[in-house]
Amino acid sequence: MRCDSGTHAWIEVVVADGDRARAVALDPCNGRQAGSRHLPVAAGRDYADVAPTSGRYASAARGRLTADKQLGVTLAA
Repeated sequence: MRCDSGTHAWIEVVVADGDRARAVALDPCNGRQAGSRHLPVAAGRDYADVAPTSGRYASAARGRLTADKQLGVTLAA
């Protein structure tokens, strides 16, 4: 299945990386890792956590969109 346009979800999983952990974003719809073309507009544990959004924005202005994420590992008690 290909999802060339429109919105869809992808997942982020925490994987072991030596003595640390890192998040890996996967786009199962397109069969690849999520990259800079994936723009997060909401985050949640499941579909009920995020409401669908719609709309369009067009502008002649040029800019650069950036995002930062922090990952922490909590040990279960």
